[in-house]
Parts: sequence; C-alpha cells; structure tokens
Amino acid sequence: METLEENGKFNSYECLFCHKKFFYFFGGKRCSICNFKFCEDCLTKDPDGKKICNFCAVLIMNSKGNEEEMPDRKSFNTEVVMNCKITTTNPEDEYNKVKKIASGKFGKVYKVVDKMTGMGFAAKIISPKNNFEKQMIINEFALTKLCMHCNIIEYYFIYEFNKDIWIIQELMDLSLTKLLSQDRMMPEPIIIFILKEVLFAINSIHRKHRIHRDIKSDNVLISFDGRIKLCDLGFAAQLVNERKLRSTIVGTPAWIAPEIASGSRYDEKVDIWSFGILAIEMIDGEPPFLRLDPTLILQNIVKTEIRLKNPNKISQDLAEVIQYCTDKNPNSRKSAHELLELPVFTNVSVTQEQFAQFMDDFSRILG
Repeated sequence: METLEENGKFNSYECLFCHKKFFYFFGGKRCSICNFKFCEDCLTKDPDGKKICNFCAVLIMNSKGNEEEMPDRKSFNTEVVMNCKITTTNPEDEYNKVKKIASGKFGKVYKVVDKMTGMGFAAKIISPKNNFEKQMIINEFALTKLCMHCNIIEYYFIYEFNKDIWIIQELMDLSLTKLLSQDRMMPEPIIIFILKEVLFAINSIHRKHRIHRDIKSDNVLISFDGRIKLCDLGFAAQLVNERKLRSTIVGTPAWIAPEIASGSRYDEKVDIWSFGILAIEMIDGEPPFLRLDPTLILQNIVKTEIRLKNPNKISQDLAEVIQYCTDKNPNSRKSAHELLELPVFTNVSVTQEQFAQFMDDFSRILG
C-alpha cells in the first residue's frame, strides 16, 4: 500500500494514521487488509464486519461497484510497473531470518523479523533460472500487490540481490492443507465459514477481471487469530480487452477445470470449478482422482461426473454449492458473486472469533 510505505519503515508503538502512542507492542488493533496497527478511532468496519484502517477504507470506497472496467494491455502494464518497485539492496541488511517455514519448486519461505521494528514477516526467496522465470515472479508480486483485499495475502516489498528475489509478505500460521491432515472432517459450519472467506477473495479477483488458476488447500493460509487468506498468484492472469479469454494449460491437475484440461479457451469460471473441488477436498479429505496418473486425472475431469465420496455427511445446501461449481458447462456455473448470495453463505453462523477458538483448539492438538 503506497500510502503506508513512503518511508519504508513502520513504527509499532504508534497509530500509523493519527500517531497516537501505544503502550509498547500491546496497544492498537491490526487492520484486516494491510495488517498494520491503528488506534480504535482510526479503524472502521467494512461491509463484512471486519476492522479496517482509514487508508484501506478509502481504497475500498474508490473501488465500489460489481465489476471494474476491463483494462487494455497498455494500461495494465503501466499499472504493473507503477506498483512493482524492485529494491536492489541486500534484504539481509534489514531482516533477520528466524526459521524456514516452507520449501518447494518455487523456492523457500522463511519467517523473518524486521531489524528496526521487530515486526514479523514471511520472506519468499526464489532463484529464477532465466529471465522468463524472473518475469513470472514479478507478475505474481504485481498482481498480488494490486489485489488489496483482506482475504488475499498482502505483499509488501520485493528485492533483487545476488541473483535471488525476495518477496516480503504477510506472515500466516499454516495452510488449510494442514487442517485437512486430521482424520476427521471439520464441522460443517467451520467448512462454510472458510469457504465464504475464500469466496470473498475470488470475488475480489474476478471483479478486476483476473483469474487465479491454482485454487486449492495449499494456497489457502490461516492464522491462529482467525484470518483466512488466498495466496500464490504465480499462475494468475489478467484478462484485457485485447485478450478476454485464455487457453494456457496451467494449474494443479486434480483441481483444474474441464475447459483447461481439454485445451479450450476459458475465463474466470475456471476458478469457480476449482473452488468446488476445494469444497470436496474439505469434506472428503482430498479432491476426486487425486491418486491417478496426471493424464488420467485430466481425462476423468473432462469425461467423468464429479461425485462426493461421503454425500450424507453434509447438508443439501452445501451439496448444491458443489453442484453449482462443478457443472462442466462454464456458462452454467454460478459466479463468485452469485454464490455469495446463496443462503448457505448469507446465513453463516460462525464468527471470526469462534473460528479463532477452533484454531486455538487445533493448535493444542498440534502440540
């Protein structure tokens, strides 16, 4: 968020808006979007009842409306350049590594602490093999930075130093996959709460004519205080006037939509399919066809009807959500906005505080 980053550093002892002093690190509340501390007078509630700061409230007010105008390629590229300021100094001059929290083909993720403020962040460290990979990382940073939503992971800074790229991002506690590793299914109200939070993120992305293209439990992050964030826009794409459909086969096989699997052109509705598969994953413990060879997975996605292993474990309302999402005809799938208007989501009974209590109980199981 440009307004908060002009000086590059943040003071945890005072409100970032009015500069009211806190009692060391204990005062103030964090904004649900930017995650920085403010006093109670400088926080308000968004339409979903979440506390947000005055800076973020202005950004939301300026982006009202069901759908933003689709940009042309030139204006979008200009926006990317303006929001992707790469720092070329050594990030280890500013951050101390605490511990490694994840690793994979993408690189490594560390918990780091800002040497000046003591604030904790996650640092994704990637070593791109070529200029194409570097551009993909920059694209991920820019698209994430432009999202600005309380249910999408926040990216703060990007560094390029000694052939490595560091992305300094919001620190979360675990992925949804970790929650699903338990032997028993979560209570349905908890499942619906999580799905609604993810759906808020998808709706925000689609309003800007973007496609995530890799929605799955690995890419849903959770904090022990009850926050839920969609992350990893590495496969994300911006639709523009010159190219309103995509055809690239990307994503994780068991979660991708039939139109991707068959090589057809597609739009945002592929994310709705993946969202339906995510719901199945939360109920059955894994998506359909997961244990098959990738080629067979794609064939089954195109030809075989998607079914729950345990349909009797859930309500008819939740079953209908999955049905709406996994229609093989993308034109028949409901949009994220339409899904959010269904009673199953408008009548959610779990609050963030109750979900935080659920997470507290889960953390004790983890030990």
